[in-house]
Amino acid sequence: MIVVLSRRRRTLISKLLMLFLISVAMLSGLKAQETSSTLPSVEEPSITEDFILFNFEQVDVRVFTQLVGEFTGKRFVVADDVAGAITVVSPKVSRSSAYSLFVAVLESSGFTVVSEGEINRVVKLPERAMRMGTVVGDQDESPSFGLITRIMQLKHVTASEMRKMLEGHLQRKDSVSALDETNHLIITDTADTIRRIEDLVSQLDKPGMARVMEVFPLKHADAMSLAQQLSAAYSETPSRAHQLLDRVPPAPGEQSGVSAIRPPSIVAAEHANRLIVTGTPRQITQIKDLIAEMDVPAPTGRNALNAILLSYIKAEDVAKNVSTLLEKSSAQNVGAGARRKVSVEAVPSNNALLVDAAPEDFLEVQRLVQSLDVMPQQVHISVLIAEVSDGDAETLGVEMTTLSAPDSKGDSRFIGGTRPNMSGSAVSVGDMSAGLFARGLTFGVAHGSRINADGELIADYPAFFNLDMIRQNSHVKILSDTSLGAQNNHPAEVAIVDNIGILESTVQGSGADRDFIQNIT
Repeated sequence: MIVVLSRRRRTLISKLLMLFLISVAMLSGLKAQETSSTLPSVEEPSITEDFILFNFEQVDVRVFTQLVGEFTGKRFVVADDVAGAITVVSPKVSRSSAYSLFVAVLESSGFTVVSEGEINRVVKLPERAMRMGTVVGDQDESPSFGLITRIMQLKHVTASEMRKMLEGHLQRKDSVSALDETNHLIITDTADTIRRIEDLVSQLDKPGMARVMEVFPLKHADAMSLAQQLSAAYSETPSRAHQLLDRVPPAPGEQSGVSAIRPPSIVAAEHANRLIVTGTPRQITQIKDLIAEMDVPAPTGRNALNAILLSYIKAEDVAKNVSTLLEKSSAQNVGAGARRKVSVEAVPSNNALLVDAAPEDFLEVQRLVQSLDVMPQQVHISVLIAEVSDGDAETLGVEMTTLSAPDSKGDSRFIGGTRPNMSGSAVSVGDMSAGLFARGLTFGVAHGSRINADGELIADYPAFFNLDMIRQNSHVKILSDTSLGAQNNHPAEVAIVDNIGILESTVQGSGADRDFIQNIT
């Protein structure tokens, strides 16, 4: 096992001490002795090989490069921006493996070696989110240690979904990426972490876990309506556990929230009356069972074609109004994707409506029509046209007057008279005492009641009778007496006419041969 530490530059004394230790190790040429340590043992090289003791503490990277170049015989060129101190703890390393260990130590410290013929340039690695390790293919065996970039091809689960799941189990989210075109996962991490990821992926990448697509033909149900119903059902059925997990705040470094399982995607193919369903095999099986339960013939009265008989309103007017209303409603709901397939036709001979619609849409149209098809209020109109002339009067009997006043107190006299008062104005008792009587025959009794202070006799009239004996006639000529029945809130019209003949002349021919034909029409 190799332990690599990066620290700041220390004093020159530690560098010289390291040089001394390396020189002693190179001159010894002895066989490495196996020592007891907590670090894993390295394979024992052959006796003929030279060894170097890779134990450094805060050695300058330039000095470290120079020592390795002298030991391996390679030529190195160090860039100006390569600087820093390196600490390495390792058992003795053979001459053949010293260079690979040197490169690994440099890369762990942010540097690398670029070979150009016999010249090896030591340069600084560019800054990036995650350094790529040793690339290991899908069929290759992973190394037992070190930084590894593992390429895995998934068979049943999509790479993007697996990447989302693995991001919560890796130290860095940018250490895993997905190539959806070939369904590959690319993971960069330590060998130990890669082995655990491989075990996890092998448990998840199994048949039945991937999302598949299937087409379901329908026999009785409408594809668009059934797709909307199934989508609404799945959108409202997250488990209680997922609802609680969505409310739990994420741990540091983890994804925000725990999303529920993706619902299936259900798309209606209207022209073929089929459903296109995408989801996990379990979801596909569940949807298949639901379709079998819902794709059945409609019960009696729940067919797509229905008739509505009307009693009071005209079928043509209702069909026109309902169709206009449905067109406006469909235009408003185009953005929401809610389209109604409703057709309404009128049958004037039977005063009925033919409706082609889904059962739930037909019930809505039926309720609307029933609320309109009620007995209207009737209005009866009578029109009388008549000519009224001035009246004439006829007086019967004679005109006479008798008027006598009492002579003394307690004396009574008979008074009376006839008068054709054509004005018809009212006549008072005082007028009659003066001889002015009402129209007709009037008679009564005058009685002396008392004498006033001036010595005048005051009379009263206990009784009066009036008999009107005048007859008056008026003339009315009824021209038309018409009755008209109409509905409330509807215009009514009555025409009273008299047919009058019109003299019409017809000319036939031309010039001197013209003939005049007259007739009355």
